[in-house]
Amino acid sequence: MKNFIKFLIFIIYFFSFLNANEKNNLATQKNIKNSILQKILTTEEKEYLKTIKTIKMCNNPNWKPIEFLKKDNSNKAYGIAIDTLHILEKKLNIQFQHIQTKNWTQSQQFLKDKKCDILPAAIKTKKREKYAIFTKPYLIYKLAIITKDDKPFVSNLDSIKDKSISRKKNTGLIHKLKRKYPNINIIETKNYLDSIQKVSTGEAYYTIATLPVISYYINQFALSNIHIAGYTNMTYNLSIAVRNDKPILMSILDKTLKTISQKEHKNISSKWSNIKIKEEFNYSYLQNALIVIFIIGFLMVFKQYILKKQNKNLKIMVDEQTKELKEINENLEQKIIIEVEKSNKREKQIFESRKMAQMGEMIGNIAHQWRQPLSVISTATSGMEIEKEHNLLTDKKFTNYCNIILKNTEHLSQTIETFRNFIKEKKENKKIIIQERIDVALQICKASLQSNQINLINEINYKNPIEHTIIIGELSQVIINIINNAKDILKEKKIKNPWIKINLKQNNETLQKTKQNKVIITIEDNGGGIPDANLKKIFEPYFTTKHQSQGTGLGLHMSYKIITESLNGKFFVKNTLNGAKFFIEFPVKKGRRKK
Repeated sequence: MKNFIKFLIFIIYFFSFLNANEKNNLATQKNIKNSILQKILTTEEKEYLKTIKTIKMCNNPNWKPIEFLKKDNSNKAYGIAIDTLHILEKKLNIQFQHIQTKNWTQSQQFLKDKKCDILPAAIKTKKREKYAIFTKPYLIYKLAIITKDDKPFVSNLDSIKDKSISRKKNTGLIHKLKRKYPNINIIETKNYLDSIQKVSTGEAYYTIATLPVISYYINQFALSNIHIAGYTNMTYNLSIAVRNDKPILMSILDKTLKTISQKEHKNISSKWSNIKIKEEFNYSYLQNALIVIFIIGFLMVFKQYILKKQNKNLKIMVDEQTKELKEINENLEQKIIIEVEKSNKREKQIFESRKMAQMGEMIGNIAHQWRQPLSVISTATSGMEIEKEHNLLTDKKFTNYCNIILKNTEHLSQTIETFRNFIKEKKENKKIIIQERIDVALQICKASLQSNQINLINEINYKNPIEHTIIIGELSQVIINIINNAKDILKEKKIKNPWIKINLKQNNETLQKTKQNKVIITIEDNGGGIPDANLKKIFEPYFTTKHQSQGTGLGLHMSYKIITESLNGKFFVKNTLNGAKFFIEFPVKKGRRKK
């Protein structure tokens, strides 16, 4: 029993010691802060503080939770900005006195007329700089795009500029949006709550607000059917605006604001936004973004590496071929058979080199195909994190986010499957539908064209499928090569409104005696055409107008051999008023076309 009593006494003593130690620490910290403040203020600023005890402030009476007035006749201001001023009061031993105004416009006029000394939260503008000076921003908020939770993610304002937006009237943001988008449909409202409610009811497609504002209203009014769909590239940088005849007051406030710790700012934000305070930064999303960037960069570097390596190998082969031709001049007849065999081997090597170059192009196309779904997945994951921090993530929203991520993951898988099937196709004769083989090529090139803002005009008739027996994969390979060449020309020349047009026709009136029809595939671009000096050389091996790191000069040569030898057709190019137009013509058997 005595030992137990001794133990209790020890525990009481121990906690008393801790409590006293904590009080000493708090007192020490306060003394340190006061000493720091004394060091950063000049003698003139210290003397000025002795002469004033009250600073008059005019507020925005209806900007919850930044600053606002309660309807209780207390003549007191509340909000994030006001709580920040309370910290300044303690540090400087002064008091901020609220001056009653009807609205924000009158508050600004009062500052202009010297009826008050400061505006606690104001954005620095050219108009306000005529009568006020500003501290460094102490509240910086990114502007979020808010929509109903059944609307898709938004990458930027340009993608929804034709949608209606609700916004509190007479705000600077309205004038800024009208300057950038003259035809924008703005529904002006009485206050911020009205703006958000119009989105909730579907009267407006979206609104724009800072995170503290949207978090406050969602929690206060249970607006559970809206979510953060994306972010603008705009921020609200809020400073204390001081009347321009009191620069010493502005200097004191600016210096004191810098002594407020991040923890103090977070505590204030948490009080008004119900945001959980996080002491450490979550690096997982940064890591995911870096992984995506690394993958895309690696694919692009690998593509260039393959092209450079193949160019080097091809140059070596050309040099060797030249040397060997000189040696066989003396005894041509005896070596003709050997040289034919070597030529065949070289031909196979050329085919393999082209295949490697195509693989590099395929990797580039995969990278283009992946960018959009990876961007959506990244937006969805960051959206979940943000809404979780703001207590906005409901089970329904969580399920919606998961479905979006799953859908785009499936798209990534389907993309890989498409390229895998194309590469694994065996080079054997097979009955195909020509329209379907063209579609395979278009699907592979689609993302790359979209990434470069090139419009693909498809004029193919799918109602009358055309059957033919060819070596599987070869026709798709030719079309991919022509489209990629056209894409490179349009990019290089920086053509405005670039496009590539593809068409398919079947001429039923030709080749009557051979019981065959002629299929004509045309691919045209608006890149300005091919110089006359290059038209005759365009199908020759190793001829290219690109830099060595960009092309091998084999693509059109291999395409020419496929069309003329494998398909027994014709392959030629003409210049039109728009640009270059390639023609692929080959015979197909007559017969009833599939319906």
